[in-house]
Amino acid sequence: MCQGSSLTPNNVYAWNPSSVQANLNPLSFCCVVNSDAFTLATSLTMKILLGLIFLADAYIQFGATCVPPAPHNLTVYRWNRTSVWVRWRPPVTCDNLLDYQVHLKSLLSGWAQHASVAASSRCNVWPEEVCWSEHSLEATNPLYMVTVLARNKDSKNGTAANALIDTSTSGAPQQVQDLRASRVKSRRLRLQWSLPSNLNFNEKSSFFRVELKPTDVSKPVPRSQDIPLEEQKDLYSYPIAKLEPNTTYTASVQIVTDKPGAKAVITVITDPSNGKGDNDEEDADENDGISFKELMRRISNS
Repeated sequence: MCQGSSLTPNNVYAWNPSSVQANLNPLSFCCVVNSDAFTLATSLTMKILLGLIFLADAYIQFGATCVPPAPHNLTVYRWNRTSVWVRWRPPVTCDNLLDYQVHLKSLLSGWAQHASVAASSRCNVWPEEVCWSEHSLEATNPLYMVTVLARNKDSKNGTAANALIDTSTSGAPQQVQDLRASRVKSRRLRLQWSLPSNLNFNEKSSFFRVELKPTDVSKPVPRSQDIPLEEQKDLYSYPIAKLEPNTTYTASVQIVTDKPGAKAVITVITDPSNGKGDNDEEDADENDGISFKELMRRISNS
């Protein structure tokens, strides 16, 4: 007879040929309870379950909620005595951002400001960056620290980025960008330019000074015109008429506020007289400027 308990779902059995009695068929086997196998299987099962629970908990605690790194390229791109404009690139390793926490404080007094900027916010001029500005700085305290950090959807703060601000350097505007001449005819032309990338001045009290001087001193008196800087634009344009045909001019544009900024200067040559005088037809394309090749051709033919 076989010795051992019968097979039930609650027991673990192993085939044991040595337990077969002599009067039984040698090909017959008996099932006997193997307590060591049961203990081992139970232990392994528990360890596997505990491991899975640990991994799930670790994912919930660490993997599912990325702690944001510091914003990239925090830049103070514009300032004056009472205002500051900053921009930065979002962190690239976290996609669960809630917002940005911006802290601005004076290094010389107790003045401070705090703001929350939505994670989806973007600059109009730099669509891949986030912009923020503050317009209540203390004019008598020029030194400030701006701190920006990202916050995830679990309200966990990330690493901060910092930048120093010295508003005492405001007042001397930078040079305008991309100054060029378009619609150049025999007696008229149009100057075009863009604002500098850093505007360290108050545009409400500033203006553009446009000058046009013939390189030949025997030619007519130089022109000068001040144009109010009333609003920010992608492109500024100013027409100049009653010029001399086939004449080389030096054109310059500078921003003037409390202090004059650096001049942007180009050389322009008007077309030879075509008989139309001041009634020259203007080109349809306002953005069509003089190419370097065309400028060299006109200089060589003058």
